[in-house]
Amino acid sequence: MSAKRASRSQSLIGPTDVQGSLFRYLTAASRLVPLAARYGYGQKLPGTEDAPARFLAEGLLRRAHAAGWTVGAEEGSSPEGLLRDDDAQHDRSCEDEMAPFHNASTLAKVLLDLSLRARRHAWLRDFTLTLGGDHGVAVGSIHGMTRAWANLGVVWVDAHADFNTPSTSASGNFHGMPLAALSGAFELSQVAGFQWFQSCLTPQDVVVVGARDMDAGEARLLAKRGMRMFSAKEVSRRGMAAVCKDAIGYLTAHGARPLHLSFDIDALDSAVAPGTGTPVADGLTLEDGVLLCETLRATGALVGMDLVEVNPSLEEPTCFEARAGEKTIACALALMLAALGRGPGE
Repeated sequence: MSAKRASRSQSLIGPTDVQGSLFRYLTAASRLVPLAARYGYGQKLPGTEDAPARFLAEGLLRRAHAAGWTVGAEEGSSPEGLLRDDDAQHDRSCEDEMAPFHNASTLAKVLLDLSLRARRHAWLRDFTLTLGGDHGVAVGSIHGMTRAWANLGVVWVDAHADFNTPSTSASGNFHGMPLAALSGAFELSQVAGFQWFQSCLTPQDVVVVGARDMDAGEARLLAKRGMRMFSAKEVSRRGMAAVCKDAIGYLTAHGARPLHLSFDIDALDSAVAPGTGTPVADGLTLEDGVLLCETLRATGALVGMDLVEVNPSLEEPTCFEARAGEKTIACALALMLAALGRGPGE
């Protein structure tokens, strides 16, 4: 972290050792545990399930270890290990005409698995880093995290608010619904296979940062429920430092609490991170995203993160030596490493 950026982060949250020794909730024994969520069932484009392997191949864990993290064994499961053959053959299709969203029965199984994995490591006070996959995976990761971390606050960074319900969604894709499900805007537990699920967030538990592309029904529901939002336009006008200060202040208005960051790569401007299924122009800069991650890290309260919606197949190489998705993968790595900072044992 540069001295200038460290100073800016410190000024937002008070005295903190931004080099990595101060953790409010993690301990010196806490590990970094990557939870591979190789699931793209929340939308229709293949490719997001390939992102976790690319993050690891590009040295995510090696670089985290070099920064002082004890890295736990990768916890990953492929859909093939969880589903019957007749489940797996329905990938990205509407499994049941009566289901409220596509791939509902498949999602019920894989998200329960992810919730259990996230809960197990959160109980151990590990830093859980969920590598998506589409943003629907946050239903599993955050559900599990809230079972172990009392009073969890969530920073949801996304070009979209993901606050559709089955009745407001034009596409029927679950990756447009996870925040609504987590907040109880519709009864996900009533969907076959989701009996394990309970809504776990209130409007006071969440801030949305970077939104700029919302469906009309979704926007009305967000306003009705009083969700606190900081649009990409507001970030551009006021600066990310000011937005971070207000977002953290909102979440901690009633006292300190553990925080979870759920970062959809499409929050970044489409020219910055083109390798995603729903790119939107006029988004956050990479510098904005990195400052947000560093500032949350500097609070000492960050206990987990999702990084989702990276689809390497949707970004063509820019030169002969480049690989598909290289620019977007590099952005994702920069964000994750900024959120991790120095390990708690350092």
